[in-house]
Amino acid sequence: TVVYTTDGSDPADSATAVTSKTLTIAALPTIVKARALKNGEYSALQELTYKSAAPVSDGYTFIFEGAYAGDQIIAPTGTECVVVFSNATVALTGELYSGYGDGSHGNAVKFYDCGEIDLPAGKNWYAGRGKGSYNNSILISNTVVRTSQEVAVGGAADSHDNTVVLAGPLARIEMSGKQRDMFNYGSQNKFVVTDGANLSVTATSLFAFKYATNSELIIEDGGSLTGSSLSISMGRGNSGLTAGNAITVRNGGSVAVGGELNVYGRNN
Repeated sequence: TVVYTTDGSDPADSATAVTSKTLTIAALPTIVKARALKNGEYSALQELTYKSAAPVSDGYTFIFEGAYAGDQIIAPTGTECVVVFSNATVALTGELYSGYGDGSHGNAVKFYDCGEIDLPAGKNWYAGRGKGSYNNSILISNTVVRTSQEVAVGGAADSHDNTVVLAGPLARIEMSGKQRDMFNYGSQNKFVVTDGANLSVTATSLFAFKYATNSELIIEDGGSLTGSSLSISMGRGNSGLTAGNAITVRNGGSVAVGGELNVYGRNN
């Protein structure tokens, strides 16, 4: 069992000590002091200061409720790490990966009611970035994300069953630039726009499925995909690497784009 504090006190004799796999951080920097407890005996004291980067450990949940300014967020190469931003002010200078590294799985990065997040130029967000990564996710709930790059799912060969969900009437991704991709390699990955959320693409070209198989873009329950000059391509050229993908619009979802829909590959 791990016992920790975030107020600078020693968890061995502190009334504020917490025994949990969930660490809540209200502001940065935060000093975390921890000891392992086994059979009534405490280990040596460990101290770590979280300054400007999301801490990650397999099997743990990290909740940020204050201001977060950091280089990048990487849910780890292992399993079941969750990083949550709730009513937080988020300023990133680097990438965001949920599931990074070969075989990473069960990781999640979640944003709830975080206002507006502007991604720096040249930086992407990916769910399932590692080769063979699976069951990783990014949830953007009632938060606006602006990017000149990509918010994408499945970023490496053999990645599968990863998900990006954009949800809530205040949720929006504004994706600009010349050409954007949503599914980069992998199979059985999903990108869901739901519950009144809006995916707004001002880029002129969107490769919904670049080199993906059996993956799906879902617009549902009042969600929308818009782009006044946008053309959508399912597949890239006539590559046989792109097969069995679908764009599904259902239950009051809508698509309003000004360009073409081009279908390549097999059985798309």
